[in-house]
Amino acid sequence: MSLKFIIATEGDLPEDETIKALYKKEGDKWVLGVEGAVPKAQLNEFRDQNIQLRKDLEGLGDVPPADAAKAIKRVEELEAQVDKDKGKFDQLLEKRTEAMKLEHSKQLEAIGKDLGQTRGQLKTLKIDQALIQAGSEFGLRAGAGPDLVSRGRSVFDLDEEGHIVAFDEDGKTKRYNAAGEPLQPKDWVAAATKEAAHLFDESQGAGSAGSGSAGTAGGKNPWAKDSWNLTEQGKLMTADPARAQRLAAQAGKKY
Repeated sequence: MSLKFIIATEGDLPEDETIKALYKKEGDKWVLGVEGAVPKAQLNEFRDQNIQLRKDLEGLGDVPPADAAKAIKRVEELEAQVDKDKGKFDQLLEKRTEAMKLEHSKQLEAIGKDLGQTRGQLKTLKIDQALIQAGSEFGLRAGAGPDLVSRGRSVFDLDEEGHIVAFDEDGKTKRYNAAGEPLQPKDWVAAATKEAAHLFDESQGAGSAGSGSAGTAGGKNPWAKDSWNLTEQGKLMTADPARAQRLAAQAGKKY
C-alpha cells in the first residue's frame, strides 16, 4: 500500500485510523507527517538539478572541481571586464566622433572663407579688366590705370549671374546711361574723360578735337546735341571708328 504525501480533501484520507493519524492538516490540505518525506514536485526538481550538475561535470572531463570553479570565476571576471571596456570604448568613440565633427566644421568654415575670397578676387579682376579695356579705348594715360580702377570700383559690382552692374552711392539703385540702358564701364569711362580728363591723353580726352582729325570740324562733337552733324559723323566713322565711338559715348549716344 502506497501513501500519498499530500491529500487535498478529507474524504480521501485512509480509512485506517492508525494511518489516518499520520496526516496533519496544513491549511486546506492534509500532509503526511513522516520524517524525511518531501513533496514529489520538490523531489523532481532536486532530481533534475542533479542530472544537470552531472552533465556539467561530465563536460569538464578530468578537470578537478576546484580548478573548474577557478575557471568559471575567471570567465565571470573576463565578462565583467569586457562590459567595462565596452563602456570605455563607447566613451572614446563618442569623444572621437565629436572631435571629427569639430574638425569637419572647421574645414567647411575654411573652405567657405577661401571660396568667398576667391569670388571677391574674381569680381575685382573682372571689373578691373572691363575698366582698363574701356579706358584704353578712350586714350587712358600710362600709369593712370590704378586711379581709374579705384574710381570705378565704387560704382560697379557683379550681380548673381556674374554680370557687371553699376549702382548709385547707396549700393542698391542701378544706374543707367542717357539712352536709358544699364550703365556699362564704357559709358562710365566716357563720362570720366570729362570729370577726370587728366587721366587721358589730350588727343583722346574730353573736349579735345585733335588737330587735323577728320569729322570734327571746328573741334565740335558731331554727336552732341548742340553740334549734331550726320555728315561729320559719317566721315569720322570712316576715318577713325574708335574716336567716333568715344565721341558718341561722350554725348550719350550709341555708335
